[in-house]
Amino acid sequence: ALELLRTETLTELDNVEARITGSVRELCAAAAAACGRLGYEPLVLTDRLCCEAREAGSFLASIARSHASDGRALAFLAGGETVVHLRGPGKGGRNQELALAAADGIHGLTNTAVFSVGSDGTDGPTDAAGGFGTEAPPGHWSAGASASTGCWRTTMPITPWRPSAA
Repeated sequence: ALELLRTETLTELDNVEARITGSVRELCAAAAAACGRLGYEPLVLTDRLCCEAREAGSFLASIARSHASDGRALAFLAGGETVVHLRGPGKGGRNQELALAAADGIHGLTNTAVFSVGSDGTDGPTDAAGGFGTEAPPGHWSAGASASTGCWRTTMPITPWRPSAA
């Protein structure tokens, strides 16, 4: 961040004081603390995730699958910026796409779910702040479609997550 500040054109504002009050690292630490309070063993994998949302979902699912027989209540956490490259019509955001891709990968696992949220409270051009999904049931994709093809025609219960009005 400091490197970017050095390259930006700065404007002097005498009446403004700027403070950084949060970061992805702090969000991951807060999520890990919340998971710990709920009885999970949190593992922060990275706070610098930077890839396609579908790749992140697939990667996280493979980690869950690798540890499925450990007999421990684990919470794998990753923070960063994922992206979606649009392919055809549809609506959704990076968090919903990550949840769909992960659901493909956790098929057949019990007590496994994915929860992907945006810290800004939005997910693409929708009113959702993210997506939550469990294993993908057999036959949930329409003919020839899957998370890897970028098709959104699914009967899978991906629940758009909306923050409650507190």
